[in-house]
Amino acid sequence: MTADEDLPPIPAFDPRMTRRAVRRGLLRTASRTIALLLAGFLILNGVSALIQFRGDRDDRMQRVLGTAFLVAHPDYSSGLSSLDSDLTSMTLTIEAEPREPRQLPSEVTRRPGAVSFEITQNLLGHVTEGVYGLQSKLTEALGQTGEHAGSQQEAHGRAEGVFGRLPKSLLGTAVVEFERPLTGEEFEKFYQEHYGDEGPGPDLTFLLSPAGSGSTFRMPLGWSSSFSVFFHEPAPDRETGLSTSGAEAVKSFQNWVGQLRDHDAANLKELGLSLDNLRKASSDGRIYGYVTAGESVDALRKTLDDPKVRTVRLGDVAFDLT
Repeated sequence: MTADEDLPPIPAFDPRMTRRAVRRGLLRTASRTIALLLAGFLILNGVSALIQFRGDRDDRMQRVLGTAFLVAHPDYSSGLSSLDSDLTSMTLTIEAEPREPRQLPSEVTRRPGAVSFEITQNLLGHVTEGVYGLQSKLTEALGQTGEHAGSQQEAHGRAEGVFGRLPKSLLGTAVVEFERPLTGEEFEKFYQEHYGDEGPGPDLTFLLSPAGSGSTFRMPLGWSSSFSVFFHEPAPDRETGLSTSGAEAVKSFQNWVGQLRDHDAANLKELGLSLDNLRKASSDGRIYGYVTAGESVDALRKTLDDPKVRTVRLGDVAFDLT
């Protein structure tokens, strides 16, 4: 027997079987590759989530940056927020709207003028996308807070001239500025004199600093109990979910500023805030004025009769259609 006779017979070449074998090999390779990629993605996503949500990082982003957005924009209100993350960043989405003269029912959660704003921070906790320089019909009025150009009498005269041209029944948004900053306790007396115990008053945003001017222009710092949506403090007023207590507002603001750390300064700057200015306002604990929405023009004009009030600047007016 020859060597060739010891070899098994060579099967005839079958193109169909060859194609099937190649397809099976490609499918096995592709499925293994996809499985490895999916496993790698899940591992990366898990590691990223561990980094993103380590400790109370997500909660602190809302408490610091979510609240800072509203502090920097006292002419805006917000009631909704959400937090999302991907492999490299975490994004806080805030739905906010400029304050309007008309007050919508409390059950309306999606406001007609609400706009979504996004604040994004990377894995290192640095804000890479902030919100700064928003405008509204109250921007100019807020920008004059603390200016004190001319006498109180002159400021009253300018305001009276505006109110005298408007129907008393109109509703307005306005900035009420005090002749000198009030303590929280002094504001309590002021509020009782003007609103008494006739039920829930207007939704107020307290102004806890003057506006900056010149090259350092900035909005006055605002604070409202509605900020508890980010700050996670219980609302003092069980009936309305809001508080008009100046003393409580100052204390709550000081509590929030007390939680800020030096390393927050860069992120706060991306939102138009200075950590030094926040700490100064917290130390002063004074109320320079407030933003009010939904009060009648007549009620706002009567506020001018109080010697503690320097002026009332209207931002917008509307008819009450309720």
